[in-house]
Parts: sequence; structure tokens; C-alpha cells
Amino acid sequence: MLEHEQKIKELIRKDTSDLVIRRVPKNHLTWFKEYAKEEYAGDYGMLLRELIVFYRGMLSECILSDLTDIKQMLVSMTTPEEKPKEQPAEVRRMASGRTFKK
Repeated sequence: MLEHEQKIKELIRKDTSDLVIRRVPKNHLTWFKEYAKEEYAGDYGMLLRELIVFYRGMLSECILSDLTDIKQMLVSMTTPEEKPKEQPAEVRRMASGRTFKK
């Protein structure tokens, strides 16, 4: 009974800000742990924060480039297209003096 009470107390004392992520592919989890160990002294929270910041930056860049593409498309749709200038037809003269346009 004493052990049971002690386990309950440990669970109550446990910080609720812990993050548990399940069903992570083994190779990704191994990479995450190794990278955190090398670059962040094993601080998973800081690595997760950096990955989120990086992802948000990439996402906003993609959105901005998509908006730029859409804007260019709309501008090209609203401006009248210039008609290509017709080049004068090439006139060829035969030895007989007859001419024809190519």
C-alpha cells in the first residue's frame, strides 16, 4: 500500500508541461534524439521550438511566393496583350523575273 501511495504522489508532482509524442517512425526519432544531443545538449524542447520556427518561416515564404505568382497572373490577365508585329513577307525573285512572297 505504501508503494501505491508513493506512485500516486509522484504522478501528482509530475510536471504537466511534459510532451509525449507517440507513433514516431524509428529513424525520425533516432535523428531527433541525436540532433538534440549534438546541437541542443539534449534539450528536446528547444529543438522542437527551432523546428517549428523554421517550418513557419518556410511556410510563410511559400505563401508569399504563391501570392506573388497569383498577382503576376492576375496582372497578365487584366492587361491587354500586345499583338505581335507582322514582319514584312520576304520577297524572292526568280531568274525568270517572277517574284513570290515566302
